[in-house]
Amino acid sequence: MATRGKYNFIDLSYMAGWMDGEGSVSITKVRDIRKKGESWQYILIVNTANLHKGVLQWIINTFSPGRKLSKSFYRKNHFAYQWQVRDRNALELLKILLPYLKVKKEIAKVGIEFQERKMREQKRGIKLTEKDWEWREKYRQRMKKMYLSAENLFPK
Repeated sequence: MATRGKYNFIDLSYMAGWMDGEGSVSITKVRDIRKKGESWQYILIVNTANLHKGVLQWIINTFSPGRKLSKSFYRKNHFAYQWQVRDRNALELLKILLPYLKVKKEIAKVGIEFQERKMREQKRGIKLTEKDWEWREKYRQRMKKMYLSAENLFPK
């Protein structure tokens, strides 16, 4: 992520609007490919995808210089482009967008809470306890439930 504080109101407002409509915030359980066997981890991911490369290129240039878009084939003669940030970079992005988000504000708060707790309680090189797995899964389920409930996405 680029340095906090260098963004202007228009960029933050536009990005928050884009994320409210086209973005996603998720806590994802993925296999840790660095380790053999049944090794899993929970990751905070903020991403967006679109057929229009220009918008996503603006996001990269503004919020994550040096990153590249991923590109996948989409229908006949078209490509879909995707941008994502994870873990600490996702946390930083959510924190700076939080005051501007409307639809996904509560989901962003859960993502922030999850990542801050994960960083605070991180145990490098030490196997996670059953309790560690439980709270991570509870956050994942909580966020999943929020997406399934339109009430949480559209506050009164």
